[in-house]
Amino acid sequence: MADYWIKLYHEILDDPKMATLPDRLWRRSVELFLIAGKLCSDKSGVLPDTRQLAWLLRMQTDELQADIDQLVSTGIVESIPNGWLIVNFNKRQSPATSAERVRQHRERKQKEQYYGDVTDLKRNVTQINRLTESETESETETTSSSNFGELSTAYEHNIGPLTPATVDMLEDDLNTYGMQMCLDAILVAVEQNKRKWSYVRGILKNRWADGVRDNNKKPKQTGPQKIVLSDGQIVEVTA
Repeated sequence: MADYWIKLYHEILDDPKMATLPDRLWRRSVELFLIAGKLCSDKSGVLPDTRQLAWLLRMQTDELQADIDQLVSTGIVESIPNGWLIVNFNKRQSPATSAERVRQHRERKQKEQYYGDVTDLKRNVTQINRLTESETESETETTSSSNFGELSTAYEHNIGPLTPATVDMLEDDLNTYGMQMCLDAILVAVEQNKRKWSYVRGILKNRWADGVRDNNKKPKQTGPQKIVLSDGQIVEVTA
């Protein structure tokens, strides 16, 4: 009984006889290889005549004959009495020798080792990246927590006791305006004896609208500015 498979070597990709074939003849070659494997239990590569092959492939006899003639010209197939022969089919389909099996085993081991090393390397890199990201996130969370703790302390010492609603407001304003602006706004509120967070928030909103950011510096003005001369005349100048 014939096998259900044949050997198809990847070196066929570099075979000049096959490489120059159009797609139709590539398919036809493989179909003939498969028929030889199906019909020849002795791996001889012998094929029946064109008429029988055409029936097996469900195609017209004259169309198949034209394809086979081209394959004959490349040396892939040759004519024999009452049929065709796949050249070197028996040699390529015969069982591997002991030396060949040893060589194949060594090649598989080398590939397994190589790809295993690559996989381990990728895994280690991924773990390092995840650890670095985790450390960065941890540092960010620690800094944020430290800032909120300092702002909360300043609030309790200068404004009043913390409540759940107050905590939410502090977090929002800390994220919006930054640590330094919030502390400076508390200082202004204390100096004005306006110890309410609504007053602090009003200071923050006004400064923000005026262009002040966390470093408490206004952005440099680059547009036209109005100045008053000694005679009362108003002119515009560019900074």
